[in-house]
Amino acid sequence: MRIERVEEPRPDDWAAVRDGLVQYNLATAGETNHYPVVFHLRGDSGEFLGGITGDVWLGRLSIEFLWIEESLRGQGHGRRLLEGAERYGMECGATHAHLDTYDFQAGPRYYERLGYEVFGVLGKAPEAISYFMQKRLVADVDR
Repeated sequence: MRIERVEEPRPDDWAAVRDGLVQYNLATAGETNHYPVVFHLRGDSGEFLGGITGDVWLGRLSIEFLWIEESLRGQGHGRRLLEGAERYGMECGATHAHLDTYDFQAGPRYYERLGYEVFGVLGKAPEAISYFMQKRLVADVDR
């Protein structure tokens, strides 16, 4: 056996690792209700202008990526995508959502306006600070 670095990873290279871990998690935790979350923002001609990805599992909506074309930022599209993912998450049984963001991105100020709170901070390095954020999606949660 050997370990090799994949110099120019293809989507299949990422998927092999992700899918292997997802299958392990589903089998080990005994919870098979796993829902991928993908919403796209499209222009009038169908062109891709942004989107959000993540998944719902174990009662949590995990936001992986949120991106909007730069010229369209600040117009509410990110909020609409996030709210759509949250609604879908609740339909799938999610009671909480979580994500992480960097200080050079929209950062915690953006997500705080949308009801998220910081629960962890990683690093005070000059390059970047990571913020881990969460939000309760339903008010009457026993957990």
